Amino acid sequence: MQVEGTPLYRARDVAAMVDVDVSTIYRAIRTGELTAYRVGKLLRIPATAIDAYLHKRPAAAPAAVTNQDSVVEPNLPHATRPG
Repeated sequence: MQVEGTPLYRARDVAAMVDVDVSTIYRAIRTGELTAYRVGKLLRIPATAIDAYLHKRPAAAPAAVTNQDSVVEPNLPHATRPG
């Protein structure tokens, strides 16, 4: 579907495009970070809104562990921790 030459996408399609869960897309719509239009009962997201959303999102945070020699154990209860 297109509006004025701009393709419209479903939330699940946008989620697949940006490799996030669909709930993240719905949350972005609810908070106003991502513009969507209601077509009857359906939500449609214009391609221009997806571009704007991606450009204003912060860059990915650096990895928590940068030293490859470090070993980080999971935070498990003492009873299940090996050794």
